[in-house]
Amino acid sequence: FPFKNKDNYVLDFPVGTVQQLTLGAVSFHPYHQHVNAFQITSININRPDLKLTDDVAAWYQVGDHHDTLQLPNFQDSPETSVTVRYQSDYFTGKMMQHCHMLDHEDKGMMTVYSIHGEEGTMWDKARDINPTCIMPDQIQSMRMTKKTESESSKDISGTAAAGSSKSTKSKGSKNPKGGVETCNKEIYFEPLPSYGYDTSAEDLDAEKDYVDGGQ
Repeated sequence: FPFKNKDNYVLDFPVGTVQQLTLGAVSFHPYHQHVNAFQITSININRPDLKLTDDVAAWYQVGDHHDTLQLPNFQDSPETSVTVRYQSDYFTGKMMQHCHMLDHEDKGMMTVYSIHGEEGTMWDKARDINPTCIMPDQIQSMRMTKKTESESSKDISGTAAAGSSKSTKSKGSKNPKGGVETCNKEIYFEPLPSYGYDTSAEDLDAEKDYVDGGQ
């Protein structure tokens, strides 16, 4: 998908929706996207002789959230791919993706999505999956509440008052690594139509010719 110009969109989709992307050739070209992090929903290895090394398998697991994906020992073949999903939540406008090897990016391995609709729209199914997930407006409210509690727990001399260490927070679901789960991380695992990129070394040569040719 050679970059042409800032207004040439490879896809256009509404804000507040779930998008699915199937990636191939992720051993050679680390895929990176801006604005919305993605969740890995499947790592597809359909050949018994292929497997990930332990360190790579520990870093990239189904259910993990990332904004960059590279499986360096994942042989590029039609039998291997990674499927990811993300919410196009809240923000509208341009959303860029590119190969995270900057010389490849400079040669044209970059593209732009367009997200349209009303700014601030969230995916309306997130609360169906997790009724306690935190919406963006709640995050600011929680920060203000915590700040107020922290200030009120100090006495006149500025030292913490006895028994003031306990704080109250809005309840939220815990993610595997701890912390409150925000609604923009809720993704269902039901079947979705997907679009895919499979960029090989040959594609890179073609993109280089495209750029060198002054396009």
